[in-house]
Amino acid sequence: IRDATFCHPAGSVAMGKAVDTILRAKGVDGLRVVDASVLPLSVRGHYQAVVYGGYSVRLSCPE
Repeated sequence: IRDATFCHPAGSVAMGKAVDTILRAKGVDGLRVVDASVLPLSVRGHYQAVVYGGYSVRLSCPE
């Protein structure tokens, strides 16, 4: 067991096509990726603002 683990502020998913269009991790049943690593482009500034913004849109807009 590692004594310390870290993740990048943008997320921790490997580069490349790791998820499908509805955020399911490829090759792992029942796992979805919901951090900033699924953003198509790197953003300037705080990643959490983009993630919170996307989440709040989903909460405020009816489906």
